[in-house]
Amino acid sequence: MISMSSTTTHLRHLNFVCPVCDGENTIDYLPEIGELLDCSDCGSELEVSSTEPLEVIESDLEAEDWGQ
Repeated sequence: MISMSSTTTHLRHLNFVCPVCDGENTIDYLPEIGELLDCSDCGSELEVSSTEPLEVIESDLEAEDWGQ
C-alpha cells in the first residue's frame, strides 16, 4: 500500500510497506531510484526500485551516502 498526501507547505509524505516485515514507513521527500532507505520497524536496508509509485525491495547493496 502506497499513498501520497500534501500539506499546506506542499511537503510530500510518501508511505511504503517494508517487504521484509510488512511494517509501514513514511518519508517526507521523493527519493531517487537506487537510493537506500531503512525500515523503521525492523531496520532492514531497502532499495527504491520505483518512484511513481514508490516501491522498495530488500537491498543487497552496501550503504551509500545520499546526503540525508
